[in-house]
Amino acid sequence: MNKINSKSFFLSLFILAASNTIFSAQDDFTFIVTADTHWGATSSLSDAKTRFPNASLICNSGDNSPTGNYKGWDGFKETVENRFGVNFPWFASPGNHNNDSPEDMEYIRQNVFPVLSTRQGISNFRADLPNESVVIKSFDIFYFSATQDERADVINTLKANGLGNTDIVTSNPLSANYFIWTNADMSLTDFSNILDTIDWSNCLSASTSMDSVDEVKNRIKILFMHNQISTFSFDYKNAHFIFLNLYYDDPGFTKGRIMPRTMTWLENDFAQNTKPVSFVFGHEPAYPWGNRHWGDGLDEEPAVRDVFLELMRKNNAVAYFCGHTHYYGRTKHNGVYDINGGEANNYYLAVSIKDNKVIFEQYSRDTARNINTFSRNDLWTLDIDNLSNEWKTMTPGPGGWVTSLAIDPNNSNRVLAGSDMFGTAVSMDGGLTWSPSYGFSMNEIESFFMPKHPYGGNIYYQYAATLGGVYESYDAGYNWQEKKNEGLIYSPYNPLDNWPGSSESGVTRPISCIASASYLYSASGSVRMQNASINSSTFGLIYKMNANSDSQTWNYVADLKTITGTEANIQHLLAQRISGQPDRLIVSLRNGGVWRSVDGGTTWTDTNLPCPGGQAFVMDSASNNINIIYVAAGEDGVYKTTDGGNSWTKLAVSVQSQVLAVATSNPNIIFAGSYAGGNRGVMKSSDAGVTWSKVFDAYNKPILPHNQGTTNIKYHALAIDPKNPNHVIVGDDVNLYVSFDGGVNWKSSGGSTMNDGDTWTASNFNGLCGKFVAFDANDKNHILFGAADGGLWQTNDNGETYKHIVSDVLGPNDDPGEVFTRFYSGAISFLNSNIMFVVGDINGDAADESGPLFKTTDKGLNWIQLNAGPFRSIEINRLNDNIILATSDGMIKKSVDGGVTFNNVSADIGAVRLSSDPLNTNVFYSTSSSGIYKSQDGGNTWIKIGGPNVWSDFGKVAVNPKNTNILYATSFSGFWKYNGTSWQMIKAIDYASDIAVGKDGTVYGATTSFPNHDKDLLTTGVWLSHDDGVNWYQYSEGMRIKRIPAINADRVNNRVIAAADGGFYLLERPDIEDYELVIDQKVNILDVQACVNHMLGVQTNAKADVNKDGKVDAGDMQCIAEKILLN
Repeated sequence: MNKINSKSFFLSLFILAASNTIFSAQDDFTFIVTADTHWGATSSLSDAKTRFPNASLICNSGDNSPTGNYKGWDGFKETVENRFGVNFPWFASPGNHNNDSPEDMEYIRQNVFPVLSTRQGISNFRADLPNESVVIKSFDIFYFSATQDERADVINTLKANGLGNTDIVTSNPLSANYFIWTNADMSLTDFSNILDTIDWSNCLSASTSMDSVDEVKNRIKILFMHNQISTFSFDYKNAHFIFLNLYYDDPGFTKGRIMPRTMTWLENDFAQNTKPVSFVFGHEPAYPWGNRHWGDGLDEEPAVRDVFLELMRKNNAVAYFCGHTHYYGRTKHNGVYDINGGEANNYYLAVSIKDNKVIFEQYSRDTARNINTFSRNDLWTLDIDNLSNEWKTMTPGPGGWVTSLAIDPNNSNRVLAGSDMFGTAVSMDGGLTWSPSYGFSMNEIESFFMPKHPYGGNIYYQYAATLGGVYESYDAGYNWQEKKNEGLIYSPYNPLDNWPGSSESGVTRPISCIASASYLYSASGSVRMQNASINSSTFGLIYKMNANSDSQTWNYVADLKTITGTEANIQHLLAQRISGQPDRLIVSLRNGGVWRSVDGGTTWTDTNLPCPGGQAFVMDSASNNINIIYVAAGEDGVYKTTDGGNSWTKLAVSVQSQVLAVATSNPNIIFAGSYAGGNRGVMKSSDAGVTWSKVFDAYNKPILPHNQGTTNIKYHALAIDPKNPNHVIVGDDVNLYVSFDGGVNWKSSGGSTMNDGDTWTASNFNGLCGKFVAFDANDKNHILFGAADGGLWQTNDNGETYKHIVSDVLGPNDDPGEVFTRFYSGAISFLNSNIMFVVGDINGDAADESGPLFKTTDKGLNWIQLNAGPFRSIEINRLNDNIILATSDGMIKKSVDGGVTFNNVSADIGAVRLSSDPLNTNVFYSTSSSGIYKSQDGGNTWIKIGGPNVWSDFGKVAVNPKNTNILYATSFSGFWKYNGTSWQMIKAIDYASDIAVGKDGTVYGATTSFPNHDKDLLTTGVWLSHDDGVNWYQYSEGMRIKRIPAINADRVNNRVIAAADGGFYLLERPDIEDYELVIDQKVNILDVQACVNHMLGVQTNAKADVNKDGKVDAGDMQCIAEKILLN
């Protein structure tokens, strides 16, 4: 084949490709998504019309009942017309309740389909298969079952009256022949008139639910209408929409599943699609949400569901909208969102295509107060240019307390782990490797609970108690969402005193534990009590819920604060079901002993635990005798009762323990974690607590060298495999350890050896509390990370592995009390990658996050302390490592001898953080408590240029690399922009913490919040703007923790890293300056030619995949187009 080299041809091809992929303003639109509207949609659509008056479409994922004949609610048709106008375009997938109403389906055929076909085309499943029609199988339509003979009677009666034939014969003897309607275009009215003239008496049978002629005719009309209302797709502007009929598109009633013929149609439809983004609608969820419909429909066949979701992923179908459960929830699997829309009177979504983004917004009605007030409860954004592009977790070393562990009673390989900082993680190999899970953006995890689901089989609930209420997962722990927390008492929010806004009030729902017997119980308290923002006013409250009830409301049981006269900080709750009696409840209080109720919580008695101070933490009972209970009593060891709490015995073991567990499969085996004394470590008993032995000591085998010999690390979580007592997992202040042989041998969760813990392989288990990140201008693979409590780390392979930086200077092993564990600022030399500077602190002693300045000249092997400071922030001159600027005690200081000595170059202006101009080595900026300061002479003199006052240690000035006169900064209340003469706020948002500008000019604004502050979930994370701050989009997908105190952009590569409270996150975008496919030092039409030649197989070019998504297609053409347009 000859190369195509006509420049005009390539220009035309380029314009065509670009027009199909690059969105313009005229492509922007919004569509509203509802589900389960047969209960009405008046409230949600009224709110949607107010918020989104210019919405273009309404899409419903089933049970729409447009004519309003179901349960007396206004029909969907009337509701849409009353709110959005007559003939407003709306579309729906058939749902199970639609099957009860052939009139509803006739309305769709006569009114919706004509509107659809006049738009941008329709692909209809039935129209694509003209030789086949609805099969009358066994009439298994909603609790009706007909015999072969009864089915034959109906078919023969229809044939005899000229309504169809069965010329196509199936090979399955259990199925009827294909029944082809001979008059499929007939209106429902005309069809009904014919049915009225037929004698159906021979089709009635006492063995079926068809006990009347009207019932027979209604079933036949349903089958007839499904011949028209089926699976279809269409295009609207630059998006593709697909609506699936999960009930009738394959032979017979398919019970909400995706059958082979539907899957084939879907594959063909995707193959013909030219739009860059697709949305799919169907009634049955891929992963049911709430306590309904587990094991139904798509969830009944997980293998088929996986094929379906993978097919969506490969074809840029970003979301599957469904209903059926009446609960809202979203999960993400292999890049595809499964969105349960929720009952339409209470929930709806607005999906907007704008500026090459897909923006999802979910709104919920205030059901707790039963008022028609909606608020936005979920928000996320996708980039159409690269739908799979999201933040990737970077875990340089362990960090965060392991607060909770649970092993699946049905699958020992599946383990859940929770933390105070990093959220949750899931292991599918017994605790060795981990995958992140999502949904706990803010809340500290207190404990997990995994009771057996009442539906039976091998299904287990997954609950999590958090300081923000009760959460639940329906997909094995990968995605979490609040379990309806109606009924829980909210407590006043008490922010940290040294944070601005301390007078602000919010809400927390501190739930420390969950248990179940006849009811599901939750108890309020805090296991750690380390967070000053936790308000104890609602400690001691116990609630219960009927987990199988649709109401899902918590009901008050007791107030132990009033009953006990103590703070009543509940640490653990045991709920025991006793046949013929009320549930027995036993609670342990942090400083109040153990209390018991034998009447389901109505009355309570003190069991008089003989422990000084009444310390009582984790409890566990023997599986063979619920009266045998053990309690970890902190500094006073472990106690045991054999009579349900009437009397207690202190066990003969010298431990100081807050956590223990009893093996379910062998109740003689007990493990306990001891945090002090001669038996510090993990203790084991094999004789029900009579004798004990130490099986593990994390202090002498630390995962991090600087933990060796320390005395402040405690064990906070411990779990024993319910089926295998040799499988044990324990978590401490920084890491998790697992044993598969009863405690003889242990492995860390991070993939590094415990005696050589300075090398760390990312495990997705936990993460450091990020403070800063520094890029190497000369080596993309080299990145430096500083964290609170976790020390200093670096990677030399772009995050594949991490090296913990430790030395005699940074942390002398002979003096473990003088370990520098917190690092607040750092920089890598622009001239030499081996030279690095950091500011550290001994065990976080400095309240203002400051410390001495250190330097290494051999990439971290050896360090020297340059100056005691204390310093808060440093910035080095890009052309001279001897010139260093630093903030200290509110002043700016300068060194010209490499940091050995410093001189003041400013007064006390409240200076906080420094930054520099990427193009001018003489220009520096400093944030301060009194505004923004600028130096134009290398830091010698400073002038105030206005701007916001920064708060705490957050925020720095970011310089636009494309126009260095444009600056960005943060204040407590938002993001700011400086145009060279004046400042203006460009986005008002609470807790704006930091800002950065990427190499391509994208502005990234970071926000943080107080832990467990529920109301900030929607605004916390990273916001980005492509137009200098005019429009902003929340862009936090992939982050499991969204409290972001710092963010930094790589000046050489087009990437940013966010430092979060619980890890670091990397976002890489295509670097448009590296798109040259031919060697001419510029991007032009020759690169278009080279890319297309590769696509056509004419000439291979390794650079053709310019957006690094693993394929060469129109997306790569778009990247080249952007670069040409920018030039």
